[in-house]
Amino acid sequence: MYCYTSTILFGQSPIHDESVGLQKLESTIDNNDIQANEDFLASADQLDYYIAHPLNINKATVEVLRASGIFTDRELWLIEKHRKEYGGFVDKKELYSIPTFPQQRVAYLCHFITTKEVHTYKKLNLKEGKHVLISRHTSALEQQAGFSNGSFQGDAWQHYLRYKYQLNQRIGWGLTLEKDAGESLYKHDNVFNLKKAQSGFDYQSAHLFYKSPRSFVRELYVGDYALNMGQGLHFWNGFGFGKLAEAVNIKRSKAALSPYRSANEWNFLRGGAIKVGKSALHAIGFYSNKKRDANITESGTVSSLQTTGLHRTEGERVSKNALKEMLWGIRLNYQKTRFQCALSHSHTSYTQTLKKASTLYNTFAFEGKQLRLTSIDLRWVGAHIEYFGEHSVSNKREHAHLNGLDFYVSEDLTLNLTHRYYSYGYFAPYANAFGDASKNQNETGIYSGLRFDFAATWSVSAYHDLYKFPWTSYRSIAPVDGKQYAIKLNHLPSDKLEMYWLLKKTHEKRNFSSQPTGLKNATSTAHTQVRYHIAYRINEAISLKNRFELVSWKTDELKEHSIILYQDIQLKHWNHFPFTLTARIAFADISSHSSRIYTYENDVLYTFNFASYSEDAMRYYLLLKYRPYKNLSLWLRFSRTSLANRQATFGQGDHLINSSQRSHFRFQAMYQF
Repeated sequence: MYCYTSTILFGQSPIHDESVGLQKLESTIDNNDIQANEDFLASADQLDYYIAHPLNINKATVEVLRASGIFTDRELWLIEKHRKEYGGFVDKKELYSIPTFPQQRVAYLCHFITTKEVHTYKKLNLKEGKHVLISRHTSALEQQAGFSNGSFQGDAWQHYLRYKYQLNQRIGWGLTLEKDAGESLYKHDNVFNLKKAQSGFDYQSAHLFYKSPRSFVRELYVGDYALNMGQGLHFWNGFGFGKLAEAVNIKRSKAALSPYRSANEWNFLRGGAIKVGKSALHAIGFYSNKKRDANITESGTVSSLQTTGLHRTEGERVSKNALKEMLWGIRLNYQKTRFQCALSHSHTSYTQTLKKASTLYNTFAFEGKQLRLTSIDLRWVGAHIEYFGEHSVSNKREHAHLNGLDFYVSEDLTLNLTHRYYSYGYFAPYANAFGDASKNQNETGIYSGLRFDFAATWSVSAYHDLYKFPWTSYRSIAPVDGKQYAIKLNHLPSDKLEMYWLLKKTHEKRNFSSQPTGLKNATSTAHTQVRYHIAYRINEAISLKNRFELVSWKTDELKEHSIILYQDIQLKHWNHFPFTLTARIAFADISSHSSRIYTYENDVLYTFNFASYSEDAMRYYLLLKYRPYKNLSLWLRFSRTSLANRQATFGQGDHLINSSQRSHFRFQAMYQF
């Protein structure tokens, strides 16, 4: 057993200290289920841009507003309806006058819109664009076994460099470079393991994009880019939350194409894409040709696709770029303010056959070199109801379906009902749709949620999800079902104080037997999470945050409880000095890995960091931001986890740290010009 911190690093563009958009994103991340491979960069970049360059709510087209990723389809319809009836908005706060617009939502949207004239389509002048340079360096202070025994052939530092140029939302280019801890900047001789010619960063990414919504060629991308379609059953390279504490935000909505700027080393396309069309009808053509990390068996087949992006050991380096993947596709989309229908098709070719290991739960797994997927996704917005859905089928005749309804009963009450069905063998390598499992296959479920604002400062969100895995899975030897429900009570008495109470419970059956053969009985499990969270601002310089969380894990044979308590403090611009200091101290009493607790932590701009507590421990971190000049910002972060058992250690194998403490140091510099 051990307590560890796992960090997901994504280089970000600069964003203002007071960015309500980023605060909202971080709050959403903090309060909801997070998958390990989630990538928040694109959303943070979008929020950053529109904070600095608000959208003209009178002049911006529905397509431009939708592409921002800030508005829901129903909000777009209400805005368009208001513009037609009243000729536009005199002031952005006129949104409050729309009867069915939630007041809290209006307060949030007002940070991204304006009624002032915005000259977006003036003649391009590249000199007016913004350049951003980010340099980030991270290292653990205690040495892992892989460095001392020679398994890791690089040093303990992670280096990240990013350059971005952007002129409005019309043209931009960028370069991202990264080396993970343990990876080498040098090539090695396979026989003598000697350093040879310098090969540079392990991960390299570049992109170029151009947008012109008023011309026939609306968007053009070259290099690395992201593709998001429908509800994520076919393609979704961006992040997508699971079951949200806010309960009703199930529908996926994002611009189909965007430049790729992240350090995630697999979830992107590399090649080119183009969007053409006029009025409501447009088409997207896309092409990608890249190498992927994969485990190759002795027979030459691919047993699994690797997504860690780590190439530290000889075994990891053997898997690097072992498989070539080529794909192309087209998407035809008809879109109005209230209705959208899109037909998409893609063809993926691999140089070697994908064939998973012969286990019972892999009976229906995809096998072959050629994969074809065809999908249709639809949306319709009414006065009090909204439909969204996607239906996808592969050349192996495997299906995936998702259908959802949002009911806007009143300004204060919203309901959601969503059904999903993912067949045993459905396989889409870049899918990321809503579901309980990490992969969109072998799952059916019915989800229902509600949000009710029953007073000026009170609201409640709740959901209930019934799901089933019709075939065996990695976690269970037999088909099992499960259910999960959650209720969250929010209270915002003032702009200086907010708090919430959360209860979430999951009932499932899993197989814990160690017998390799024979019939096995699934064991019932119950996971309960109780949380109280409060954040309050004493004054403009001092903010505090507290959390108490209890997790209970029960099976037929055991019962465990875990607790975490933490205190945050933030000092901002104390005595007008240009710095921000954020600190946390946390105490965890953890029974076992099964009842571990995750927490979100503030990090350098804009790294999204998650700590996992799986043993009794104390943890603290200090984060300092300093802005010595207008165009230069600096960050320093130090974190340390100390296990209560002084004889305990962290990790195992190459990851073993022979100490009861583990510390990380991170430095980041950003220069804008």
